[in-house]
Amino acid sequence: MDNSAERAFDPITNDNDFEGYRIYRSTDPAFQDPRGNFPGSGEWSIVNGYPIAQFDLVNNIYGYSQTTVNGIAYYLGDETEVTHSFRDIQINNGQRYFYAVCSYDRGVDSIQIYPSENAITVSQTLRGGTILPKNVVEVYPNSPVVGYTDAEVLNVVHAEGKGVENLIYVWLTLRWFRKTTYSVLLFQVMKTASGLNII
Repeated sequence: MDNSAERAFDPITNDNDFEGYRIYRSTDPAFQDPRGNFPGSGEWSIVNGYPIAQFDLVNNIYGYSQTTVNGIAYYLGDETEVTHSFRDIQINNGQRYFYAVCSYDRGVDSIQIYPSENAITVSQTLRGGTILPKNVVEVYPNSPVVGYTDAEVLNVVHAEGKGVENLIYVWLTLRWFRKTTYSVLLFQVMKTASGLNII
């Protein structure tokens, strides 16, 4: 995760004026979807469109900015608190989605500096591929395979002896195994004068 925007300083004011993050979702790499469903405020013509989520600092700076461009103010958020994770549940399995995370600052009303936001700059190759910047990901959500069950640990019992060893657990993907029972054997390695012995 890159949270460098939270520590960045404005080159004009020399202040850390980070305010929050906006998350955009689109089914096309040009991010036309967030612009198409934007409410009537007209703000989309200045920024990346209408976000599906917005997280901002709890710092008594919220609502619309006082500084405007062509009469349009920037929405600074609702003091929802900055978070570094987001789960989207309004999607369709198998549909390709692009997600962009854009940081924004609060601007400076006293000298009429409008809030700024990171751009979404997805490039397309001549062969139809996409080159994604570091703030954009491409995903294909899918449901688990039919019959899949999570791994579980059942009643681990200490049968005998002293239990003072360090164990390292390695979880392997279930698709590598056939449906059967497996035994796990634990060995003790003893260092002797003639070398290592496995007991």
